[in-house]
Parts: sequence; structure tokens; C-alpha cells
Amino acid sequence: MATITRTKSGTWKAQVRRIGLPAVNKTFKAKYDAEAWSRSVESEQDRGVFVNRSEADRVTVGELIDRYILEITPLKRSAKNDKQRMLFLKRHFGHFIVSQLQSKHIAAYRDKRLAEGRQGATIVKEIGSMRHLLDVAIKDWGIPLVSNVASLVRKPKQARGRDRRLVEGEEQRLLQACQGSRSTLLAPLVTRQAADSIALNKIGGGAVIIAGSGMCTGGRVRHHLKHSLWKENCSVIFVGFAAHGTLARTIIDGAQSVRIFGEEIQMKAHIHTIGGFSAHADQAELLAWQRQVGKPARTFLVHGEAESMQSFAKHLHGTEVIMPELHNVFDL
Repeated sequence: MATITRTKSGTWKAQVRRIGLPAVNKTFKAKYDAEAWSRSVESEQDRGVFVNRSEADRVTVGELIDRYILEITPLKRSAKNDKQRMLFLKRHFGHFIVSQLQSKHIAAYRDKRLAEGRQGATIVKEIGSMRHLLDVAIKDWGIPLVSNVASLVRKPKQARGRDRRLVEGEEQRLLQACQGSRSTLLAPLVTRQAADSIALNKIGGGAVIIAGSGMCTGGRVRHHLKHSLWKENCSVIFVGFAAHGTLARTIIDGAQSVRIFGEEIQMKAHIHTIGGFSAHADQAELLAWQRQVGKPARTFLVHGEAESMQSFAKHLHGTEVIMPELHNVFDL
């Protein structure tokens, strides 16, 4: 049975009671909303499909995200990136009551991010994080939601990966250039197919393998590392800069093990670094370049160690120096 009463503040309180079921109530600004809700609850109870959503009406998305960061994020390999992404989503969705969050809200967020020029792959990850958050809330935390609204949102198109192929004649010219090099070691080092490169891992010893990328974030080097890092008779030499968070930096900093292609690799190889091999300009060269181009209103420092950038910033005069963080947005 439903009863609807007016409160002292002028709102309308609807309460539905039925024998064998807990009483449920909700407050509305308009009486017809209270009546419509009461009819809906009674209909669901009659059909045996009623779910008490009172908790979902009290909890905010922000509270769910806080709990997710505390309980779920630390279990992930990319915990730092996941936490940053969840905090970013909290700024956009944190104020929503969970039961009031709809797919149209997430779709509007998707369209806004696309209009800002964000890549489709980035937005897919963000929507995926929202979907997992709500999945955990429904399945593990008992938040009574009818459906996971994030799973209803259409994903944006993702840009195709770069697919640069050699055009006719390029391969032959490259191989000829290697053969004509003054170094007799160059031609044997050049492999023509990925399969040839992977086959190098079968060599027992006496080989020098040069591969990229330098920070080991992708490329054939990851295959070579997987097959070499666990060998005590191997040496790995890193040249140039390796940013925090990359596989190369993790190895250089002395990790006992690393995960490559889903497999945990114990570190037994000898690790060496040569810091002088770099194509980047040093501080003096960068300052000289700035003097040539003038003094812009703002200068963004986006690449390098935090301490080095802070030190470099002190030498930049007549310009606002900005060191952006992840997900910062600026109008240029």
C-alpha cells in the first residue's frame, strides 16, 4: 500500500509498504512524481521483480570512485595510470547520484572529449573504466542498479595504427646502402623481416643485437629482452634518455623482475647505460634556440625529468613557464 504525504519543507514523501517486504520511501518535489514512483514500485512488487534502489539513490559516483581507487586500482599493473584516469573521471561524474547517471551523460562526455581533439583510443579507455567501475559496484558491492549504463554507450572510432610500408625500390636501395657502407658489420646486422629478427633469439652467444625502441615501449626489442634478461651471460646496454614509467627506465633503476608480454622475467643479465648518446639539445642549446625564436607568452616543458625541467625553467625569462600534468587542457 502506498501513502503520500506532504513534508514541512513542501516536498512530497511517498512510502510503499507490503507484508513480507521492507518499506521503501522516496521524496519528490512534485506530487505526481511521487504517485508515479509509487505505482512503479507496486507494479514491480506484484511481478516479483522489485529491487530496493535506496542505496543507489544515496551514493554518488564520486564515492564509488574513491572506493574503487582504494580497493581495485592497487591490484592493477598500471595502478598509477588507472588512478589518474579515475580521478579525472571523478571531476566529470563525481557529483552524480549513482541511480541518476544515464548513458546520455556518458555519451555527452564522449562527444565533448572528441570535440576537444582527444584520440578515440583514449576515450575508449575512459568509458571502459566507467564500465568496470559500475560492474564492480553492481556485482561486488551490491549497488542495486538496473543496468550498467556505461556499457550502452557507443564507442568512438579509433585511429588506425601507423602502417608505413616500404614502397617499390626502397628495400633494395636500403640494402645496397648497407652493402656499400664503410662498416663491414652493418649489412649483416640488417634483418629483412620480423621473423628474422625473432630468430636472433636462438643464438647461443657471440652476437650484438641492436633494436628499438630505446625506451622499450614497443618494437622488436621487447622480444629480445624477453629472451635475454634472464640470462647471466647477457649484457643489455641502454643509450640515451629513458623516461619514468617506461620498461627501459624500470630495468635501469634496478628492478628484480619485469613483465613482458604477460610473463614475469627475472633480471639476471648485466645492465649498462651510456648517457652521452642523445640527439636532444642540452640546456645551453635550448636557451640559445629560445633567444633566436623570441619570447612567447607561454612556454610548455613537456619532456624530461621533473627536477631537470624545474631547473631549466629558472633560466627561462620573460615567458610563463608551464609544466602540464596528465589530462591538463590548454587553449592556445
